Amino acid sequence: MVFSFVLYVAVFSGLLARAQTALQIPFIPLAVKTPYLNAWYQNNPVAPANLWPQFFKSDKILGWVGFVRVDTQAYQWLGMGYNATKTVMSSITPTKTVVRIEAGPIQFNVTFFSPIEPNDYVRQSMPFSYMYIDGFSTNDSSPHSVQVYSDITAEWAARDITTPVKWDTVEADTMIYHHVTRQTPEPLEDNNDFAEDMNVYYATPKRSGFTWRTGSATVSRDMFVQNGGMDNSKDPNFRAINAANWPVFSYAVDLGTLSPGSQPEPIVWAIGLVRNPLLRYPGLPRDQTGFYWSVYSDISSMISAFLSDFKDARDRSLTLDNNVTSAASQTSAEYADILSIVTRQIFASMDITLAKTGDGGLDSSVVRIFMKDMGVSKRTNPVDVLYGALPSLLYFNSTFVRDLLEPLFEFQTSSPYAAPDLGSTYPTVLTNTSNTHTLAVENSGSMLIMAYAHAVKSGDGSLITRYYSTLQRWADFLITNAMNPPSDSLTADGFSGNKVTNLALKSILGVYSMAKINEAVGSTNTSFMDNATRLAQNWTQQAVTETHIKYFFDDPNSWGLMYNLFPAVWLDTGLISSDILSRQGQFYMQQNGALSGFSLDSAVQNITYPHWTLLTAATVPDSLKAARTQLIHQVHQRASGGSNPFTLPMTYSTSTGGAISGNNASPIFGAAYGLLALGLPNIDIKTSPSTASIPSTSKANKTSSIVGGVLGGVAGIILIVFGLAFYRRRRKAQEAKAFREQHYTRPHPFAPTLASTPNAVSRGGAPPRMQEKSSTHTSNSSSLAPLRYIPPITGKRRENSGLPVHHSEPSTSAISDLTNTNNTSTSGADDLRVEVAELRRELESMRHLTDLPPRYT
Repeated sequence: MVFSFVLYVAVFSGLLARAQTALQIPFIPLAVKTPYLNAWYQNNPVAPANLWPQFFKSDKILGWVGFVRVDTQAYQWLGMGYNATKTVMSSITPTKTVVRIEAGPIQFNVTFFSPIEPNDYVRQSMPFSYMYIDGFSTNDSSPHSVQVYSDITAEWAARDITTPVKWDTVEADTMIYHHVTRQTPEPLEDNNDFAEDMNVYYATPKRSGFTWRTGSATVSRDMFVQNGGMDNSKDPNFRAINAANWPVFSYAVDLGTLSPGSQPEPIVWAIGLVRNPLLRYPGLPRDQTGFYWSVYSDISSMISAFLSDFKDARDRSLTLDNNVTSAASQTSAEYADILSIVTRQIFASMDITLAKTGDGGLDSSVVRIFMKDMGVSKRTNPVDVLYGALPSLLYFNSTFVRDLLEPLFEFQTSSPYAAPDLGSTYPTVLTNTSNTHTLAVENSGSMLIMAYAHAVKSGDGSLITRYYSTLQRWADFLITNAMNPPSDSLTADGFSGNKVTNLALKSILGVYSMAKINEAVGSTNTSFMDNATRLAQNWTQQAVTETHIKYFFDDPNSWGLMYNLFPAVWLDTGLISSDILSRQGQFYMQQNGALSGFSLDSAVQNITYPHWTLLTAATVPDSLKAARTQLIHQVHQRASGGSNPFTLPMTYSTSTGGAISGNNASPIFGAAYGLLALGLPNIDIKTSPSTASIPSTSKANKTSSIVGGVLGGVAGIILIVFGLAFYRRRRKAQEAKAFREQHYTRPHPFAPTLASTPNAVSRGGAPPRMQEKSSTHTSNSSSLAPLRYIPPITGKRRENSGLPVHHSEPSTSAISDLTNTNNTSTSGADDLRVEVAELRRELESMRHLTDLPPRYT
């Protein structure tokens, strides 16, 4: 155990050397795990002492208190109202906020740890976060008597502090937890972003010297200050949160006498906010609940599993933190800092859900993820935010993207263009039925790009085949409107889309994405690629000057953040030349010399969009690292400026740094992962032919009956006819890839070493799930429950469940010559080619049926 702790300290100390020093960050994450378990604190020189933790909007106190008693002298290290400790240092990693505390003659670490489990839907969906204390040391050579205390108030259970609440305390063999909830919960009610149906849990493992209590804040805290422990008593008098004797739910641990060099086991608490159901969505027949219920039948077993998993979870988090910060540090220390700041809020914006059944069970065929537009609105699965978050989600696990996009596709299978979100409310989602035409170009481009990016970065073609006709319809809309959008069109940033080059570029990339989707499903149509090429040529002629890319087609002096260049580079499109990318990078560097922050565009020169600034940085070639570094530096400078109330709002003033819109915690800052996501290769897309809605004639059945006899001849003719086209486009793709590899850093994608999930399925597979613990863990009450294998949702939806985490380099295969069957008449030969392609895929699919199924351990 001593060796294990020493190793942990050594690894963690090295990680902290790269971690963001938090002393200048204005708003610091504490317990950030779900849209409603989202606690932060405003920074100050002694934080987290001498202040109260707050909800992410900084408009509600979340009562959370910590004391330490050293040689009968008490100090407060969390919350306010008593003798405050001294903060020696504080640091942030992607999963943790670590504070080094000095209390009289001793020091110790307090760590607020919100696990990020990208390869495990069960663990990631659990609405719990850890706080733990370790790393004790003395400032002298004397032994000291030490006791530690923590409590929470009922402020976690309701926004209005006059709300009546009730509580209980549950003891088991190895743990104990307090449970607090409203006396009259309001299911699926969001009150100014605060849920009114939460069950609050505060839990800890049992250990020597452990005591607990529920009761008056004054009495409980004074009892610890005077005696160093609690009396293990329950308060039966239920009352309002802010009653005269505020109820608190407390624990204390007597560590005894600590000698210099001695190290007790970490003191661990878990805080959780559990809601059931999680979400109501008209597109699904029944309410959605947390994915973790697929493994745990009751709350006690889940809490026990979460507590017993602490050490393994901490080890996994060290790997994740180290992988992210090490990869980011290849760009700069400031870039690593930014990723450490934003990562928790990306994952905390999502609820991973399963559908309930009529008999109270769970339907494992309906796995959906819902994202709340944190820090801005209550919109559900906002397309613009998903587009920004896409690099981070694909970097960690592409399955997140599939299960986030699925509900967006489900409710608009007949729409001529894409909607901006599922609706404007959360967690009761009212399907978006408003007139969304003003954002039609923006959202259609985003959806096509995201659908293709998911497929090509994961190899999972389930979405693009299942919603092929929808994607094709949106691409047709973009062909007509890419360069000349409707007069009332808007960008996602809220400005007019007329003559905006950045919006036109996204449209063109959407059409290109459809062309690649056509290729993946085996269509032999060229019209989408022909249109993408034509539009890209027109765009280049009209948008590019000798020095930079214009932001408005009709204004040669206009400029802006061309963040939509990112998918052009990331997806190896070859549509934008290396010269244009270099020219634009040079322009950023020149403009940065005159600005304290790069504005969105020349028409609004005092507004900075930090997320788009970071995504733009990923479009700058390595040969212009100074420009990239400067873009990152500007965001870092704002994030570490202690005078502002929020670390990274959605927009802020270029001149003053003051927030303009949004407050905190938006997942759109997943755009910061753009540079790391460049390391994700394009891989072959596996599709299921039965799910692609490729148009065919009424003579399909007759044609199919004779295809077998002519398959070889027709296939040979097709290969000869299109051979030159393959060669020409192969050369073009190779040239683009060569430029990409020469000019862009390709850091390794995230690939964690998971102590308890050695065979976890990652990109492109079924939802990641917990694997059984090793045989050394035998008690279900003290370890994670063994996972029963949940069958794939459907053959169509999970055909790629065996895809590995690591993939080979991108294929340089060229794009087939294709024709758009929606826009041109289909001849008999065209029909025959489609039938041949489909039959070929059917034969391939039949071959796969003979393969051994994937193993689940």
